Amino acid sequence: MPLIGALNGQVMDEKEFLTRALEIFPDLREEFQELDELFHLQMSRFSYRTEEEIKSRNEETVRKSYLLAEKCYLEGNDKMKDAVDTCYAESVVSSFSGEAIIWAWARFPETLRALYVAMWGKAPI
Repeated sequence: MPLIGALNGQVMDEKEFLTRALEIFPDLREEFQELDELFHLQMSRFSYRTEEEIKSRNEETVRKSYLLAEKCYLEGNDKMKDAVDTCYAESVVSSFSGEAIIWAWARFPETLRALYVAMWGKAPI
């Protein structure tokens, strides 16, 4: 299954998101299992791993992470939309400054940017 392939009009569920997230970050498997049924915490761990990749300027992994979070928001159920909004979009770039925030924000999808701005009232740069 392609990482960011179409779901043919289906709503993405938590299981689908977690499967795709593990394609990006296989090292999260144990943490996801420990946090079973705690989707917001699982999304927070996904956000944290994205932040680590931003620090490393791992363009490909950051791009995949952003796109998956955006897809989760656009095609997910209400619980998933809320998790992306509160545990990902509002926080994944908020701890950065200087060159890191410029780099991270330039790659942030418009959908996630809008969620960030709705929370913080302005873009970080």
